[in-house]
Amino acid sequence: EAGTPLKAPTVTKDHYDHTGWNPEVPAVMPGEDVTYTAQWTAHPYTIKYHLDGGTGASNTTYTIESEEITLPTPTKTGFTFAGWYDSSEFNGEAITTIASGSTGNKVFWAKWNIGTYAVTLDMEGGNGGTASVNVAYGAAMPTITIPTKNDYLFDGYYDGDNGTGHKYYNADGTSAKNWDKTSATTTLYAQWTPSTFDVKYFDTNRTTPLEGMVNTTYTFGVGIPNLPTPTKPGQTFIGWIAFWDGDEREVTQIEQTAWGVLQLAAQWEVNCTMPTTTFANTRYTIGGALDLSTLISNNNSKGEITYAVTGGVAATINGSSFTCDRIGV
Repeated sequence: EAGTPLKAPTVTKDHYDHTGWNPEVPAVMPGEDVTYTAQWTAHPYTIKYHLDGGTGASNTTYTIESEEITLPTPTKTGFTFAGWYDSSEFNGEAITTIASGSTGNKVFWAKWNIGTYAVTLDMEGGNGGTASVNVAYGAAMPTITIPTKNDYLFDGYYDGDNGTGHKYYNADGTSAKNWDKTSATTTLYAQWTPSTFDVKYFDTNRTTPLEGMVNTTYTFGVGIPNLPTPTKPGQTFIGWIAFWDGDEREVTQIEQTAWGVLQLAAQWEVNCTMPTTTFANTRYTIGGALDLSTLISNNNSKGEITYAVTGGVAATINGSSFTCDRIGV
């Protein structure tokens, strides 16, 4: 009956949401026949992606009216995408699309296969070591056999030449850094440190350490360009005799190509003090003894003296005295 209260019915439709009537249902019964048509909107369903560290897929929605949906292809550094699955256990077949007319909330889990990469090891002049390895992304570098190089010590492998960049291998061949590159092939470069050797300073006999001198080291490829000049009371330093690797020779420096532990023996000359008035034009030589028979050029008399290795000797010739000290040879 016209004018009586009117209440619109509650209606439902699968996969749609009721949004009202057209025209809008009034509060009272109209005085004429009217058709009210229900209005519907397709119900939105969610699509949720579990990327497990990947990127390239965002949660969204779809409806029963949506066209077929092709699922996105995400990426993850160091991994290959192996498909979407509707279970975290990756059961069944991989899912690539949502068909038109589908309904219900969707949840997908990305499956990833870890990437394995070939790594070339450039020994930079060394030999005998592992030439290449295969390593999984994010994994520790596999242990290798280290190379060797004459006169150098292996310091590890780096992704830059001459020890630059990141270090991936330690000097003992163990991993210094987990693999974090995604190039199909990568080269690492050996870093070498020149060997360092001891230098030991001795007195003439090569059994007694030289007083006042501190043993040191030298580096292959560098050497020591200027050897020190030691001092000793009553004696004059005249040079070094070097002993290493069965060789013995006079040296003034340690050459860049030298290798091995080196012993240096100091060589000395005697300091003699003679009266200048009597022996102004004399010359002398040092050997097992001091021979004065050839030292006096303007006198008819001769003098000769022989003295011990360990001490000084005072002598008088023609009323003039002098002293000499010498090192045993």
